[in-house]
Amino acid sequence: MSMKKFLLLPIRLSFYALLLSSCALRAAEGDSVVKNVWNNLDKTTNQCADLYDYFPNGGILSFYCHAKTFLGYDDLHKLFGKAIFVQGPHTETTLDLKNKESFGYYNPAFVEWLGNMLILTSDDKATQMRLQPLYDTYIAPLARTYFVVYKELQAQPNFLTQEKTTYLGLLKSKSLPDYYADKYYDFAALSSNNLYEGNIVKNAVLFWIRRHIDDTQTLFFQNLQKLLTTYDVGFLKHYECQQAQTPSQRLSCADYEYNVADQALNVIYQKLNDKFDADKQERLKAAQRAWLVFRDTNAKLLISTGAYKGIAEEDIAMLTAKKDLTASRVSELQALDMEAQ
Repeated sequence: MSMKKFLLLPIRLSFYALLLSSCALRAAEGDSVVKNVWNNLDKTTNQCADLYDYFPNGGILSFYCHAKTFLGYDDLHKLFGKAIFVQGPHTETTLDLKNKESFGYYNPAFVEWLGNMLILTSDDKATQMRLQPLYDTYIAPLARTYFVVYKELQAQPNFLTQEKTTYLGLLKSKSLPDYYADKYYDFAALSSNNLYEGNIVKNAVLFWIRRHIDDTQTLFFQNLQKLLTTYDVGFLKHYECQQAQTPSQRLSCADYEYNVADQALNVIYQKLNDKFDADKQERLKAAQRAWLVFRDTNAKLLISTGAYKGIAEEDIAMLTAKKDLTASRVSELQALDMEAQ
């Protein structure tokens, strides 16, 4: 090693040490900020006065306008430390959300960082239980809809290609209509069955069209899957079951859905048992034993009389009947719990 390189070595090592230290501090700060956002989702207010407040039943922009209470665009930029967008109308300090000639092309590195930073995963069950109600109320409608819309778009490649072309053409000709996303309100009839909010659906469609243009759709979807796997595995399983094709897949799903109903029954039964005195506990136990006999006998009766004739496989029909009867029993015990309060 030359004398010059030898003398420069401590300087280089110091530089790398400072760089690593800076990254570590930024990561620690980011972790603290994100936890603060999660813990206070029920305390956010709309920070975008010029936009109607659909939260929590709006798109990502609506969610951002609330999260901005504790984590704004400037904060994200400082925490990430690099350019969030690689192309488009946004600057390092401001978002141009009403631009009709361009949109922000995300930096793929930012999308990957975002998934690692914003999605809190923890083996701590207490933390999971504390965050779960916040997820269910403020994030689940958004996450579920964006997941389903992505899947629907993947199933309609010709439609997706056409919409990308149309959107880019309107931007280029500077003729993008106001409220352009409204055309997607009833996309794939998702809002017609009241399972999904049309305001989220329409924004999700346009979001994914843009992501397929800037080529970050895979990274964003991976982040979404990570979020759902952490906080909404039941939804993922339910969606998977809706797509089940083979008898073995349908049997697995029927068994899963019955077990979910049975777990719900165990929860409400235990809740009542803890609330009752010794005499009522014995009555509840006797009633539950009698109901279990009724459930199995009645399920067989329903199948034999054709109540589940739409299901060809008898084992699947039996599980479905038991699931439905169990769900009814859960409702009965929940009503009893309300009366006992």
